[in-house]
Amino acid sequence: MDVLVPTLATRSNLALSYYHLGRIEEALRLQREVYTGWQILSLSSQLREAVGDCLTISVGNLTEILIAAREFEEAQSLAREKLPEIIDRHGPDDILTLEVRTWYARALFLEGEDLSEAENVLEDVWRRSKRVLSDSHPDTERARKFLEDVRSARADAAEES
Repeated sequence: MDVLVPTLATRSNLALSYYHLGRIEEALRLQREVYTGWQILSLSSQLREAVGDCLTISVGNLTEILIAAREFEEAQSLAREKLPEIIDRHGPDDILTLEVRTWYARALFLEGEDLSEAENVLEDVWRRSKRVLSDSHPDTERARKFLEDVRSARADAAEES
């Protein structure tokens, strides 16, 4: 574990660097490996508590990169599967919980499957983010922007019908 944790953290940072450079496929491959590594470490009862935050961060990172790779169904599935555990561990107002919920809603929106659910999730995330983080926090602003995108798409769809 002494070497594995810093290695996974470094590889996660590298995956995010690839992502920000637009090298999405490399980022996705590497972040999947990192996520798997944290999952394996979390199976140990002795390590579960120590790596829990890292696993949650990895879920958020992987979900975001999956969306960039246009793998919306996989992003939704991952977030949907892990959110109950994340909420149990961190609570509904934790920044990590809010981030994963934001990316889950974004995946719903971009796939165009359930705009109503995306809007409901983002309204709740935005409300909680304003209270917990502040109106000007970047995560609050991101939730607000994503919520505006969903509302605009719903208004456009209503006009067309």
